[in-house]
Amino acid sequence: MPEDLYYYPESFLWVRKESDTKAVVGLTDFAQQQAGKVSFIRIRPKGFQLEVGKVFGTMESFKWIGALRSPLKGFIESMNEDVAKNPNIVKESPYERGWLIRVEYPSSDDSISKLLTKDAATKWMEDEIRKAKARSIT
Repeated sequence: MPEDLYYYPESFLWVRKESDTKAVVGLTDFAQQQAGKVSFIRIRPKGFQLEVGKVFGTMESFKWIGALRSPLKGFIESMNEDVAKNPNIVKESPYERGWLIRVEYPSSDDSISKLLTKDAATKWMEDEIRKAKARSIT
C-alpha cells in the first residue's frame, strides 16, 4: 500500500490527491486480489455528481458483483478509458495504470481528511483478514 494515498475501506478504494480540487480514485491491491479475474467495470459518465458513499460504478468478477462507492464529494471529471476496455488493468497495476476515475471536488470539502492513511488502513485490513479467517471453515 503506497504511503502517498488515502484509503476508503468501505469500498476498498484508494485516493491520490493531485491538487486542492482534484484527485484520482482506484481499487486497492487487496480488493483486486479478492475479486479474482475482473470481467467488467461500469463507471457513471463524466459529470456524474458524487457524494461520499454514493455508488459511482460496479465491478464484476467471476466471484462477485460489487458496488463502487465514492470516497469523495464532487463530480467525475473523467474515467480511465483503458480500464473500460481492459478491466484487468486493475489487477496488473492497481495503483498506477489501473485507476478508475478522476474527481473534481470543492476545495472546502474535507472528505479526504476523513479517509485512512496507510498505517490506519493496514491495521483495518489486518483486522478484516483476521475476522474472515475466524469465520472460515477449515
